[in-house]
Amino acid sequence: TSDTQIAHAADLLNPPDTLIEFSIESVMAVALYPTRHSPWLLVMHQCSHQKHWTPAERCLFKSLAERIGLALSSRLLLEDIQERETLLREAEDFAQLGHWELDIETGIAQWSTQIHSIFGTSPEDVVGPEFLSTRVHPDDWPALERSLHHTIDTGAPHELEYRITGAQGHERWLYCKAER
Repeated sequence: TSDTQIAHAADLLNPPDTLIEFSIESVMAVALYPTRHSPWLLVMHQCSHQKHWTPAERCLFKSLAERIGLALSSRLLLEDIQERETLLREAEDFAQLGHWELDIETGIAQWSTQIHSIFGTSPEDVVGPEFLSTRVHPDDWPALERSLHHTIDTGAPHELEYRITGAQGHERWLYCKAER
């Protein structure tokens, strides 16, 4: 936030039309600068009479502006993240790619929508290595299990091509790349 600015309609040579239209006598304003976005303006009006804002009122207004600025930054950043997540889902769907994350402590994986689509599962399904062992071709499972454990134990990259059986029984090749 910047310094608080005070204006009285009577002191302005050419007051903006909005001051006249809404009978605004006094204005206290502060610019808000949300992270990675254009500035916003927070304004408090006094319409019934000219107001001489006290130092305590100015301090309170500036404090409120700082908190509102932080909340605004958070909200705008959340909107940016949601937009990027939508773009990521669309790109994954188009390319038939997905992403996943494994909680090493619980053994439960979080799969993207596209990974669930590839395996024919639902986002509500609990998945992890145990579930994966039921879908990976039996000849490919030992190598996949070794590679996953090696990555978990050492932090070395995991990169493997293997076959799975989808929900409809169709065999399909997957290429998986991961790191810890």
